Amino acid sequence: MEESFGLVQLVKPHLRIPVVVRLNGPHFANGAALGVPDDAAFRERVRHEGIGIAKADAVSAPSYEVLEQTRAYYRLPLTGAAVIPYPTPDVPAERRWSLAECDPSRLLFVGRFDRHKGGDVVIDAFRRVALQLPQVRLWFAGPDKGLTDEQRRHWTLAEYIAERAPDVAERIDWLGWQPNSSLAELRRKAFVTIVGSRYETFGIVVSEAMAHGCPVVATRTGGIAEIIEHDVTGVLARPGDSDDLGQLSCVCSGHRSSRRNSAGALPRMPPDAIIPIRLRTKPSHFIGPCSIAGAAVPCERVNPIAFNASEQVQLSALRKNLNFIGGNVSRSSKSRRRREIASYLFHKVARQRQIYRGKLGKRS
Repeated sequence: MEESFGLVQLVKPHLRIPVVVRLNGPHFANGAALGVPDDAAFRERVRHEGIGIAKADAVSAPSYEVLEQTRAYYRLPLTGAAVIPYPTPDVPAERRWSLAECDPSRLLFVGRFDRHKGGDVVIDAFRRVALQLPQVRLWFAGPDKGLTDEQRRHWTLAEYIAERAPDVAERIDWLGWQPNSSLAELRRKAFVTIVGSRYETFGIVVSEAMAHGCPVVATRTGGIAEIIEHDVTGVLARPGDSDDLGQLSCVCSGHRSSRRNSAGALPRMPPDAIIPIRLRTKPSHFIGPCSIAGAAVPCERVNPIAFNASEQVQLSALRKNLNFIGGNVSRSSKSRRRREIASYLFHKVARQRQIYRGKLGKRS
């Protein structure tokens, strides 16, 4: 189960089986990229997640980066923790990207418009590209979740484009949420896939694009740098830096540049290759922890990052986990009691989330 809200500390006492925590998106790491204020509610959730991780029987992570950040942040050894990347789809060769069949004027972004996925950075970067290459257009495939910037101003996608990129607005095609079947076709048609995330514990959107053989320009953050080898299987830019990401125009323009490999070809996965999840050793930088009020908190933050799921998605996932707890023991004589426990835990955690967001008073 995920580390979210420290749910494991509520569930584990009621189970007779080992509980494994999956570091899908620790709030200490994901919170900043989405612009979550570092306030009491933030620190309370982070503290509970740390307790839950410490109580787990085992821990797995999708990348070394998030595992090592978690170890350093909470000062936990996490002995025996395993890095298990997410699976990558097996795309037949005839359904992969090819230079002959793609549209050289099309760029593709797959992700939400929010601060975490860097939708604003992609729009800013595209404007720089579009002003140099008048034929280029952008497909923006993903829902509009809204974005709160550093000045706490809230933007919708339409508002952001109208104010920040009005001169290229007609060349941005917002497609909204797309099913996987449609995304596969978009990936085959687009010349380059852009990933602008401020942080990713792994980077599924990267591995999926690479599985389709697409040229990828992505940010060097989190697990993405363990998937892409710069200028070999893709191009990496600094996270949150639209100027650096905007240099993908060097790839799109057809001119040789530092963004092209030594053979002058587009950096991407070979047509017959398997995605190389390059699980490296420890990253070169950690978050330095210190102890405040009994909880490990960072003295400083590196790679600003964010929590990305909506209330409904999180509670729906929680409900599924807890329904599984109740349903998994339906054949036992204690199944009714287990289902009651699952229902109690669901409502308790839902209440905790409201408390974290300041909607309720102190817990009794």
